[in-house]
Amino acid sequence: MNFCLQSSDMYQLPLLQPHKELIQIQGSEAGQECRFVLEREPEGYLAIRDLERPDLKPLSSFDLIQEWHQRLKSYRGKQEPLSKALGIHKRPLTGPVVDTTAGLGRDSCVMAQSGAKVIMLERELPLALVLSDAIEHAQALDWFELDLELIHAEAADYAASSTLPANTVLYCDPMFNHKSNKSAQNKRLMQFLQHLCHKPSEEDLPSALLAQLQPGQKLIVKKALPDPPLTQHLNYQLKGKNFRFDIHYRPMV
Repeated sequence: MNFCLQSSDMYQLPLLQPHKELIQIQGSEAGQECRFVLEREPEGYLAIRDLERPDLKPLSSFDLIQEWHQRLKSYRGKQEPLSKALGIHKRPLTGPVVDTTAGLGRDSCVMAQSGAKVIMLERELPLALVLSDAIEHAQALDWFELDLELIHAEAADYAASSTLPANTVLYCDPMFNHKSNKSAQNKRLMQFLQHLCHKPSEEDLPSALLAQLQPGQKLIVKKALPDPPLTQHLNYQLKGKNFRFDIHYRPMV
């Protein structure tokens, strides 16, 4: 793994337990080659530092909490495009929402604010650690009443191996496919995320999720407007100014 730890006490973090033999301490002989360092800020927040980009401020759990709070200040309830894609403008959700590409967690927060139980999947371990720390710290804040669960996993593997109920909604935002995201890359958090995730290995994820979709489940895929749909047989689309949501539903037998 291309990251190391600031100190050995971080081995106690629950998400690190299955990987503790693979993660080295910064400054050790084995940790000399790491690009990213997981560190604890003086205020107690976890942060990721990019050693190859000293000009970039570390990405911290405090940053994520601020992002979530700012995003939810502009939350528009049933008028949110994502809320409409979930279908809550018609009826309440009865099952969980699985955000298969958690990233910075903004969409997860919007869906949770809509009343969903959201399972956040993040495949990049350093980012999963910071997300988990952000959720833990946010629990003490008055405005945070979101039902979020963070799982470090490859989304396609999780969807294939987990027994998800028939009323599950799968949400996928393959960030690297969004040509409209070019301007967002200039923003610090998105720029850091691009470096951390490095390769667009999630570009095949929507197709994999669609192939695994079970009866009664729904798949929502966020796409840039010019991008082609996964299939011509999608159920419906919800278009915004720069992007759209493609909704796929597998009917009950």
